[in-house]
Amino acid sequence: MEKMLIFGFSVTAEKDGYAPIAANIIEKSSKEISVDVKSIGGATFNLLPLIHNVLELKKYKYIILEISTCLRFNEDENYYHKILSDICLLFSRNGAKIGFLIFHRDNIDYKTDVMSKSIISFCQRNNFPVLDATPEVVALREKGDEGQLLRDGTHTTPAGANFYAEYAVRLARTLIDRPPAAVSENGMPASGLMKIDTIKSLRKFENFEKGGISLPYLELRQDRSIDLKFNRTIQFQGLMLVIGANSAWGKITIPDQNIEIERHIYDNRCYYYRYAYWFTKNIETDHLKISALDKEPEVKLLKGDEWKGPRSLNIAGIFVRNYGDGQIKVKIPRKS
Repeated sequence: MEKMLIFGFSVTAEKDGYAPIAANIIEKSSKEISVDVKSIGGATFNLLPLIHNVLELKKYKYIILEISTCLRFNEDENYYHKILSDICLLFSRNGAKIGFLIFHRDNIDYKTDVMSKSIISFCQRNNFPVLDATPEVVALREKGDEGQLLRDGTHTTPAGANFYAEYAVRLARTLIDRPPAAVSENGMPASGLMKIDTIKSLRKFENFEKGGISLPYLELRQDRSIDLKFNRTIQFQGLMLVIGANSAWGKITIPDQNIEIERHIYDNRCYYYRYAYWFTKNIETDHLKISALDKEPEVKLLKGDEWKGPRSLNIAGIFVRNYGDGQIKVKIPRKS
């Protein structure tokens, strides 16, 4: 049995959306293929090279990526091409065939949109199949009929879910029938997520699952911290968190460089729990301190009750640029 992965953002995450419909059609039409759907909402696709090692990519012969519905985070085509190259190198290193879906996001001018044009030009240049649904949606939008397919300009109605599923099924059949694109190993990026449970000195973890991705996390209560000492210099790039109503302010300290960064990964949608990402610039260090601060959030939830109890920084992992195969040892220095 061969396996296919449909991976994307919040449009892919919808339980009644295009992805489960497409998966069902693909599995019924090809008894030799099973389809998994995995998703992460609220992300941009520069996250993908940092989480490739937790997506179990070795299982998949076919990978469909729906990564065009995220926020636009750059205006440079070459910048997007570099990230897309890293994604394809990592996602296809075990021989998987990769294809891209381009779906509509609200308030985007697709005549000038650099990101969608970058995905298309990258795929054309590197022989990756890509299907673009935006022209049909834009045509409806210009007539004022976009609501037939999209309830908010991005997420699907029942008719929109079926519409997008047709694109996903067409792309799946294209992938099945074509040889894999040639991918060079030159310059293979070594980024990855160091899962928090690989730090053996930390012993008590909770588990969180969303969008088909399951990760352990450390519940770091407010006014507490962990002090991490690595056995070699790393390029620290941030934290992967689990956020919700009880989320605390976080503080990252690099003791040998006098760097302190405070941030609250919290918004008005924290009435439900989800993954979130605290990116920093590349920081070379072998010593890192992470703290949960006793501060109240500055925004109110759209619905539900505000959290009244102790808050926590829920840490699922550490983004490391030169993680390689994960051969980094960490110890927690004893308090003097």
